[in-house]
Amino acid sequence: MILVKKLLTWISAITLVASSSVLAISCKTEQVKNENSLFLTNFGDIKIDSKSLLEWNQKWNGISSNNQELINKTNNLLAAGILLAIRDKKLHLPTKNEDGWDSSVNKQIEGLLGNKNSTDTATLYGLANKSLNDLKDNKYKNDPKGWKKHLEETFPGVKKNLTDLENAYKSNFILNDSSNSAFIKLKNLLMFNSTVADSMWQKGIQTTNLDWKTLTSNFANAYPNKKDLNELSKAIKEAFDKAESNWNDAKIVTFTNMVNGLGGISSNTSTGTSSGVNTTNNVLTITYSSPRQIKERIKNSNSGTSNGESWIKEVLNKVSDNAKSGSIAFAQWNKPLNYKDNGPKDFINYNNQTPQSWTEIVKQIPVLENGELKADPIKGEYGAISNSQKYAIDNYFNSEKPVIFSDLIFKFANNKTSSDIEKNLSLKALIPTESSGQDLTTKLIQRFQGIQSVLQTYVSNDNSKSQNTYTAGLSRFDTIFRGEDAKIKANTSTNNKAEFKDWTEWDTKNDNHKVNVNGKLLTLSDTTYSDTMKFSIYDFLTSNKNNNEWTWKDENNGKLASEQFKKMLTDGGLSSDEASKVDSAISQSSSKNEAKDATRLAIYNLSELFNKINQKGNTSTSGASGNSGGSSSSGSSTDTNGVNKSSNIYTILNKDEGIIAFIDGDGLHITKIDGYKLINNTTNNASLTSQGQQTNADTIKQTVTLKQIRSLYSSSNSNILVPYLINSTLDNNKNLMSTTTTTSSGSETTNDKWNWTKKDLSNASAVKNLGIDVNSLNSNIKNDYERFLVNTSLIDNSRTKAFYNIDILSEVSKSIQTGNDASSQANWLYELFTKILKNGNQQQIDLLNTIITTDNGKDNDQIQKIFVYQAKNLKVSAIRKLQQSNQKWVNKVRENYKKYSKDASLEKKFIPDQSIDLNSMADDSKKRYNNLLQSGIFNPELKSQTNGNSSSGAASGSSENSTSMRGDV
Repeated sequence: MILVKKLLTWISAITLVASSSVLAISCKTEQVKNENSLFLTNFGDIKIDSKSLLEWNQKWNGISSNNQELINKTNNLLAAGILLAIRDKKLHLPTKNEDGWDSSVNKQIEGLLGNKNSTDTATLYGLANKSLNDLKDNKYKNDPKGWKKHLEETFPGVKKNLTDLENAYKSNFILNDSSNSAFIKLKNLLMFNSTVADSMWQKGIQTTNLDWKTLTSNFANAYPNKKDLNELSKAIKEAFDKAESNWNDAKIVTFTNMVNGLGGISSNTSTGTSSGVNTTNNVLTITYSSPRQIKERIKNSNSGTSNGESWIKEVLNKVSDNAKSGSIAFAQWNKPLNYKDNGPKDFINYNNQTPQSWTEIVKQIPVLENGELKADPIKGEYGAISNSQKYAIDNYFNSEKPVIFSDLIFKFANNKTSSDIEKNLSLKALIPTESSGQDLTTKLIQRFQGIQSVLQTYVSNDNSKSQNTYTAGLSRFDTIFRGEDAKIKANTSTNNKAEFKDWTEWDTKNDNHKVNVNGKLLTLSDTTYSDTMKFSIYDFLTSNKNNNEWTWKDENNGKLASEQFKKMLTDGGLSSDEASKVDSAISQSSSKNEAKDATRLAIYNLSELFNKINQKGNTSTSGASGNSGGSSSSGSSTDTNGVNKSSNIYTILNKDEGIIAFIDGDGLHITKIDGYKLINNTTNNASLTSQGQQTNADTIKQTVTLKQIRSLYSSSNSNILVPYLINSTLDNNKNLMSTTTTTSSGSETTNDKWNWTKKDLSNASAVKNLGIDVNSLNSNIKNDYERFLVNTSLIDNSRTKAFYNIDILSEVSKSIQTGNDASSQANWLYELFTKILKNGNQQQIDLLNTIITTDNGKDNDQIQKIFVYQAKNLKVSAIRKLQQSNQKWVNKVRENYKKYSKDASLEKKFIPDQSIDLNSMADDSKKRYNNLLQSGIFNPELKSQTNGNSSSGAASGSSENSTSMRGDV
């Protein structure tokens, strides 16, 4: 029993290490000289048992900060035990792709250990033998005694004969090598390599570069001396009639290659036309067709009079203008310029052009084998997420809740800093007051031209006239960050009614604004972003108030008149003199149609916006004097200053696009949740819903898409299309949106001013007509937003200008490593293999009982419970860290208010006192913490989750209430 307690103590310590990155079991490594022999038999073989584990714990001798070696060793022991059990047929890998498993790697895993004398470096023993021989033949060359002495000192528990000692060296290599241990090799096979691009991706279809000159020559050689088209097409039909005897015959292969070079069978399937081209949408659909499918296509085109040869002739005529001459036309092939005759007019090829020739459709074709498309036998295609990789991504998505956003900052005016607004947050931080006369007029107009254009126009949706404009998912606000212009345009003319097409770039020196593009995901455990930003975004996503919205108003009812305008400014924190200066600098014109009038209107709207994000719980300012001090709530006997209501931190500018506003330490932030249409997808198009499983047809479509994307990269004319293509998934899922801008009666609608650039529209149109289905890319990932983050991360920033500079795959890769602060999934090996491994009867097994030898089976039952508990702790560790940081922020704001409210020179109503307390109640009467934890938005098992009901379906989305995360269903 003492043994059990000590062993449980050791495992519990591992739990502490992995879940909180604090001290764990330990060690003074100088006292562990004999550790290398603990998990080895006298003959140098690997043996993992409870007694060895206990002795190891005792040698580590207590608690220490050196936890990385411990976690690495634990995972290596598990990995080695698993591989040994698989080798000895005690464990069996599943043959189905389910529960996070990809059966295409079974053979590689089953052979990963290899045999003891192997020289194959694809196996662990092969690598161990190489390491042994390198050391033996170099450092101990011509010194056999020294070599044996070294082994004896290294492995004191092993018999002192050279064979057993060298066997011990190999076993120790498999358990401990930093680059090639059992754990590292399993991780690289199943998850992500340390260099993500070198990972083992889902195995798709093997392809090869298409060279029409070579292909047509090979075709002519396969069909020699056919004097005309009739004779040639007849020979092709006869070859396919006999194909069952040899599917690899050059006659079968070369013709199939030509069909695939034209885009495959689907592009040649007739919809009422003899040409076989789908003219309904005027676009060609690319696919890969096997020889068996070609044979069936020939058979189905047999009308009795043509003997199935008519379709063959169509194919040949597309490949050569001189096909009527028979074989010689292909032996002496020249590119035909015949696409314009019957090619789908909207189709755009890999070079971002309408093809001139039918031989300009694709640059890659599938490899054929035995009548089928040959599966990729090695690493798969970069970007095709395997089921086991998806398992890790799902867990990361659920536990870390990653978000991508675009952030525009209007800098503070009057040289205000973060420390300034901690004690006085008023309109004075946003409205220049330090100049006078014409200089102040210029400053105000220049600054608010941009603020007006963003708040009035950029954050709005297209009006009903433009709803059918296809933009590949780009919104107006997006064009500040990405697309052709990637800048803010504003009406810089003297006429405040100028059309958008006449607007020019604003603030070219970036004096008044900053575009925040750092490319780092926001996650629960991230410490890069400010508390205001982090908790505003998460609160908006999971607990936002539907009535917490702000919209631009064109006011013509007297509120811009001098007295009311000045009162608005003094209520907002400007002194009477400052308010008068601003009012005079931008006095109303008689026509009310000049730049000063536009600036006046923009300041009025900014004031209304400020009241919603001023970080004060008491929002009423009626009857308050701008310099009177005290409470800003007129007639109220209750002073609510200093009372945190978790309000007035942010407001919603566009609920359809996910745009919010808040004030942070560097200015006014206008922030958009990128991909929000997928989170808030009210249409929830069933046809786009992923079931988490990919059929063979899905795999083919995905390979076609990935290969065509690779082809786009190869041209400077077409690589620009890749980010538009990936982004187009947002347009495929977009809701029908109404305009968010409100205007007074008779006022011109600001939406009518907007004009999309020709280049953006051209690129958007092009990606819609590439003949591929971008929604097929990683369709095994169910959650739309999760898939968007993954597919966006696949864009090669070195070969095109990406829209979003993120890489969720690298973050997931870090999370499955061991021994670092980002290792939130360090126990994935135990979890995954516990779920998928079976015994010889295909029954679920007890993993620890199978790989760890013990005198008492109940010991391992207890150990397993602790591992499960560890898994649960890891899943909620990020949100626990978030809650801790949240309370630090809440306390900081509270103490800050207490500190500055004692300063008589400061007005309490301008000292920030609000923060978003996760322990406070949201509008749905649930704690914000629970809403965040249970949000369906980050549930990998849900396609999408409507924002307005973000916490519904909490059980399935909760990390806290589930001890195991399903990887694939």
